[in-house]
Amino acid sequence: MSNWAAAREWTHLACQPLSRAARANLPAVTDDSHSALLWNDRLELLCTAPLSRTVTLAIGFKPLRYVVVINDEPGAEFELVGTTGTDALAWLNDILRRRALRPADVADMPYTLPDTRDWSSAVVLQPDVSRLGLAISTAHAALTTLVRSLPALHPGPSPVRLWPHHFDIATLVQLKAGDPESAPSIGSGYSPGDGNYAEPYLYCSPYPQPTAHDLPEAPDGWHWHTAGFVSLVYTDPPIDAGAMGNAFRQAFQVAMTLIPPT
Repeated sequence: MSNWAAAREWTHLACQPLSRAARANLPAVTDDSHSALLWNDRLELLCTAPLSRTVTLAIGFKPLRYVVVINDEPGAEFELVGTTGTDALAWLNDILRRRALRPADVADMPYTLPDTRDWSSAVVLQPDVSRLGLAISTAHAALTTLVRSLPALHPGPSPVRLWPHHFDIATLVQLKAGDPESAPSIGSGYSPGDGNYAEPYLYCSPYPQPTAHDLPEAPDGWHWHTAGFVSLVYTDPPIDAGAMGNAFRQAFQVAMTLIPPT
């Protein structure tokens, strides 16, 4: 396994206790967005939604650490390098109890979590984890640019969120009113790699999913992925936020041509 893949896997694991804390303390919503994480550009942290009027939990990448954010300012920190998942969760639970919040481990998770393991390997993964944090920041900026370019669409784009289950940062642009699970939409996002592609990629997925036949020409850099799902995919994506934002806009325009008319 490459250091990038190991860093991605490790960081994915480290995000789970934050998502559990959100599930334990926030009202559940239909699209599960209460469990997602948000990028705080000013603090350069990946944060839960506020768990109370003042308290947010976050993960930072330089160095790799949990951070308590109080009134949008960083507070107590817990370095994750050289520790264990058990110790990290215990620290988070102590922070939550001190703030009269429910501990993270009371939350029921809708998916299976990996076994807790020794996290000391993070010391050799730190450079790649830092790269991953920079990539998430870049993707957030690019997707935010896309969202801001779509003011006329209704209901329109969701906030840009990182989903701890699939571990991708994305926005869902709903094109017609109705249940988000069934209404026409286009999902655009950045994945640091997964079972489909080992390396980072961008995607732009129209829904209802088109058939794999007679697809329009993909924009430069993109191709149509048709094995198991149909989506525009951009492997080896730009590392500049402006170029990435332009790539998202080009793919979105093509995806729009596949949305059935009203």
